[in-house]
Amino acid sequence: MRKENSTLEAAKQYIERNYQNPNLSQEMVSSTVGVKRTTLSNLFKRLTGQTYVSYLRAVRMEKAVGLLADTDEKVWLLARKVGIEDVNYFSFLFKKQYGISPGQYRKQQKRAQIDCKTETDEKELLIKRAKRYIQKHYPNAKLSEETISQELNISRIYFSSLFRKITGQTYVSYLKEVRMQEAARLLVQTREKVYVIAEKVGFEDTNYFSFIFKKYYGISPSQYRDNDQTEELVG
Repeated sequence: MRKENSTLEAAKQYIERNYQNPNLSQEMVSSTVGVKRTTLSNLFKRLTGQTYVSYLRAVRMEKAVGLLADTDEKVWLLARKVGIEDVNYFSFLFKKQYGISPGQYRKQQKRAQIDCKTETDEKELLIKRAKRYIQKHYPNAKLSEETISQELNISRIYFSSLFRKITGQTYVSYLKEVRMQEAARLLVQTREKVYVIAEKVGFEDTNYFSFIFKKYYGISPSQYRDNDQTEELVG
């Protein structure tokens, strides 16, 4: 059984490499893998449930589908690329397998790609709106996923999933990034007390703000300010 599977796999690999040859025959494949034509025929039928011809046809149709979706090549040229010289016969086989002509299939794929791009653009626009909202309202300590999802008129769960998918980070991590960057700016550019800055960037608890700041930058807010002043003196 192991030998039979090995023989069949070798035959499949040979077909995969040579399906573009319109003269690829069962005799050629069986000779390459070292078995009789009848033996190969029986192997295909018994182990795959397909005849050699139907398997080769399936490979060629699968390759044709990829070319129709990914290229703008003429159907007759595409037919030759998958090993079928008669474009009418290729179209007949394609329609028999997929229920539509190659040209119709290509049109469907183009429409699907446009729809997909439109959907992607709409999702990215939603996240841009969310980011603008966060950048405007981050001083609000009560700002939450619920608030933003309501603003966008989508569910909180969908917003959370979409934000991560589009940006590669969670809503919480993005909000923290916005708040910490603004806190750092205020520490450097103003002389305001740390508790005032904490409130300005959306933290009601100064100790929690300092904890988050140190976790983000590796030093406390006061040390961050002192370091900047030291650098100015040295400079």
